[in-house]
Amino acid sequence: MKKSIRCLMWFTVVLYGLSFAVTADEHNKCKTNIGKVVSKQGNVVINRAATGKWERVRQRSEVCEGDTIRTGIRSRAAVSLVNQTVMRINQKSTAKMENFSLQEEARSVLRLISGVIQFFSRKPRNYEIATVTATIGIRGTEFVVVADGNKTEVTVFEGIVQAENDTVPLALSAGETVSIVGGQTMRSTSLVNPREQVQWGLYYPPVLSVSEISNPGLQDAKNCIDQGDYACAFKALESVASADKNDNYFYLNAALLVAVGQTKEADAIIDDLLLVNSNDATALALRSVIAVSQNQIDDALLDAAKAVETSPDSLSARIALSYAQQADLDLSSATETMQQAVNFHPDNALAKARLAELLLATGQVADAHKMAESATGSGNDSARAHTVLGYTALAQIDTDMAINAFNRALDIDSADPQPHLGLGLALIRNGELEAGRQEIEAAVALDSNSAILRPYLGRAYYEENRSPLDADQYAIAKQLDDNDPTAYLFDAIRKHSANQPVEAVQDLQASIERNDNRAVYRGRNLLDQDRAARGASLSRIYDTLGFSNLGIVESSNSLAIDPANDSAHRFLSDSYRNIRRREISRV
Repeated sequence: MKKSIRCLMWFTVVLYGLSFAVTADEHNKCKTNIGKVVSKQGNVVINRAATGKWERVRQRSEVCEGDTIRTGIRSRAAVSLVNQTVMRINQKSTAKMENFSLQEEARSVLRLISGVIQFFSRKPRNYEIATVTATIGIRGTEFVVVADGNKTEVTVFEGIVQAENDTVPLALSAGETVSIVGGQTMRSTSLVNPREQVQWGLYYPPVLSVSEISNPGLQDAKNCIDQGDYACAFKALESVASADKNDNYFYLNAALLVAVGQTKEADAIIDDLLLVNSNDATALALRSVIAVSQNQIDDALLDAAKAVETSPDSLSARIALSYAQQADLDLSSATETMQQAVNFHPDNALAKARLAELLLATGQVADAHKMAESATGSGNDSARAHTVLGYTALAQIDTDMAINAFNRALDIDSADPQPHLGLGLALIRNGELEAGRQEIEAAVALDSNSAILRPYLGRAYYEENRSPLDADQYAIAKQLDDNDPTAYLFDAIRKHSANQPVEAVQDLQASIERNDNRAVYRGRNLLDQDRAARGASLSRIYDTLGFSNLGIVESSNSLAIDPANDSAHRFLSDSYRNIRRREISRV
């Protein structure tokens, strides 16, 4: 069973609310602005076409036509382009925005000089990716391209890609990969799990609190991390004296590698630590959170439980265990684990932020807000606290406060998809549908394997009347995690509006059957509200089919589950409207 927690699912407190720049150089404005940087980690630089000079990329930097972006070792970035394409750029990659046009019919070209880029393109248009050996035509799809010397590899996750060299064109569909060598050889194969190709692009939640690292020789690296400067942090670690390279040094190095998606390097460090001490709680915690993000839940639970047993007061161990328990649908145990962690570490920002997430997940909005507020401040450990503050503000329909909190979280950690999602929901709630959708697209790009993010992107497309993009996202979500009900609920709404009531009923019933699976991020009282809301929606579809009595029964059941559900009250009232002698019931 797949269970995903790579996104904080408690943002569903604003589920029904969905229905409804700073440049890198202020003196170097783009003649043609073709996008912006939505996430950067490590050493990311851009060569400006206007000046020919390299400069460091900042969060929300403009990207101009003709600019070249380069990521260094242990670095990654995400760029949102105006042609509704998001690029996720892996380490050691170079790409040139060679020729971009804002006109629908004009040809745009991005040249991948070397490295790995994952593309999310949702609007079919004349747009191509060029490498030394191939040209890849985008047809509104999701895929990854690897350019390495005279070899190009293309793997498709969704939609269709046209790959061609000098002689042989080839259309690739979802799950297929092709190798093009020297512009002559093309080999196409099908992959069982193509998304394993982009493990480097996943988001791994933090378990190591920087403030808990006490080695004086690591202070420079800690300061860099607090400023969100990973390139500075890695450089500082390289200059650490041999005498200071104790366990804390290796913990911090491994945690940094995990943060930028380079888990193979991190695994090597973790394995060495566990070879010396198989009960190393921090090493076990780091290995556990990697396993959680890669949906290896049983392994994650074993490692985290062993870490806590070995070192009950270890903050990293308890944070890792809370994530593993949450992924295993045991929200109450996860909350208890973090309450114990806060008892051991009452002043730690990361511990309080993680507890605040779980309090919000159980519907304790006021307590979550208070806990998150006490965790905010400066430094990397407080990024999650600002994110939780944003969601508690959304729960109270305070979109201005939410937007400020999410932007603050992104200033600290732009690679976290959760504040991008929250910012998107807040913008949509304010009526800024396009801007909100772009933020949700960025969230999906930052964690493309998340089954929870996909339905929200699909719902944004639905609000923009962009069929079949909405249906495509629901289908991907169901494929990634068939046990989550959100995609079924949103797909039912889509089918009902498309005059497919029978299919809508089937999806809503499937959503209701899967309702308790939301325990991964929703407490029992909120799950009951979810069930009530689904019942109210189902009753509407029954009414469309002419089964009015069934609609009344379903609405009544919804009210029995959640008497405060306004949708159920409204629909039951409407259902009684055409029934004689039900005037009092209708009131």
